[in-house]
Amino acid sequence: MQFFIPVIADYAQLEPVVQKALVKRAARPFDLPGIGPVNARFGKVTIYGTTGNRIAVGAGFTARDAAGRLPETAGTLWLTALPVNPPDSREVQFRELKVAGVTNGKVTDLLLQLANAPAISQTIAGALSQNFSRDYDALLGKIGRAIDTQREGRLVIRARIDNVRTEPLRAAGRGLYLPVWGTGTAAIEVQPR
Repeated sequence: MQFFIPVIADYAQLEPVVQKALVKRAARPFDLPGIGPVNARFGKVTIYGTTGNRIAVGAGFTARDAAGRLPETAGTLWLTALPVNPPDSREVQFRELKVAGVTNGKVTDLLLQLANAPAISQTIAGALSQNFSRDYDALLGKIGRAIDTQREGRLVIRARIDNVRTEPLRAAGRGLYLPVWGTGTAAIEVQPR
C-alpha cells in the first residue's frame, strides 16, 4: 500500500514562540552602529505565507536609544524567510531572511538599523527553526498502533508502515505544509464464522 499524509503546522502555533524569543532577546539592548545601545520592546507577532514559498513574520515594537538622544519610535518590523528542510530531514531552518519596516516616521533611521540588526533576524530564525524528530516519531508510532490490527466483522486487517519519506516544506496560506509519503504492507484475513 502507498499513502500520503499532508501535515500542516499552523502559523498561529508559531507566533507565540517567536514573540517569546523576541521578548527574551529584548531584555538586553541592541547595539546599533552610529547610535549605540537601543532598548526595544516587542508586541504582537503575526506570521503568514507569502509569495516565493516564503513566510512573512511581523512584530510590533517600540524602540529608543539608551542615551535618550532620539525620541521613541514605534512600528512593525517585517521579515520574510524561506523555510528549508532537506528531503527526509526532521530539521527545519529558515534562510534568506529579508527585513523591512513600517514606522510612525519619527526616527526612521533608528527603525531601519534595528530592523537590519543581525540579532533580530537571528532571534526570529532561531525561534522558528525546529527539530521535530520526536514529534514525528511519536506520530508514526500512533499511526502504526492505529493500523496494526483492525477487525471489521469477519475481516481482520493487519497493516504496518515500512517506509516514510518527507518532501521539502512549503509555505502555504494557513501554515507550513509538509508532504509525507509512505509505503507499507497490509493483509486481510477472513475469519471463520
